[in-house]
Amino acid sequence: MTTLRQAFATALCAAALLAQPLAHAHDHPVDDLLDLPHPMRVLNRAHWQEHLSTEQKAAIAALRSEIQPRYLALMSEAIPLQEQLHAAVFAHDAAAPSREALETFADLRVRMTEVQTGAYARLKSVLGASDWEKLLQELQQH
Repeated sequence: MTTLRQAFATALCAAALLAQPLAHAHDHPVDDLLDLPHPMRVLNRAHWQEHLSTEQKAAIAALRSEIQPRYLALMSEAIPLQEQLHAAVFAHDAAAPSREALETFADLRVRMTEVQTGAYARLKSVLGASDWEKLLQELQQH
């Protein structure tokens, strides 16, 4: 990771740590670098399940079975570290988080976001342009 990228990731991490108690955008306990909606919530709805072909359903299931364990493994590393960083920021008698801890957390968040964006890219190819646009419209409504 380059120095500029590390500094940027550290700054994003610090800003998110300070803002995190104010708002929770997602139902999972680790903040994202990008605010990406969860497409499976929409794709699991009955009208999508009726619309998708057997091949598309199989490809989406394969994608999910590959991506979910990778993402959850990264999240399981990030959760305890995030809790430690929160404690260090908010506890009166605790030292400020170390740069190393912030960089480790920022790297985990980057890796989680890479998994998400990679899944989005693959999902685009499974759905095709028309269905992708329909999915985006529905995601924006919710």
